[in-house]
Amino acid sequence: MYICPRCKRTREELVKEGKLNLVQGYEQCGYDRADLEAASVVLRIDIREEARQKAIENDDYTIMPPNLELARAMGVKPPKEVKIPNTSNYLPEWYLKERQEASDKINKSFVDIEDSYDDYNKIID
Repeated sequence: MYICPRCKRTREELVKEGKLNLVQGYEQCGYDRADLEAASVVLRIDIREEARQKAIENDDYTIMPPNLELARAMGVKPPKEVKIPNTSNYLPEWYLKERQEASDKINKSFVDIEDSYDDYNKIID
């Protein structure tokens, strides 16, 4: 199912209301002019935004101090410290597990590539 990420109207609702636009091959909401997205994508965006808002409401931040040595070496004015919301503390467990599995899969693919180069080097020797 496809929905508008801004107003959350489904593709079917937009068709009934005559507000589904086709722009350069993309279906767009006639109200917001936003490209329609898969509902699962919009759900994940909403989950991350809600978690970010909860971290901000709870004043839960990681504070990154400025790298003064790097600024001095580059001859630039030192930056200020940066506050990063600890969003991951407020994400649902299933979402964190899903992200970890995706990360593990990517890491495994890099290990597999490295292993294939090792095999190639053995063949050459």
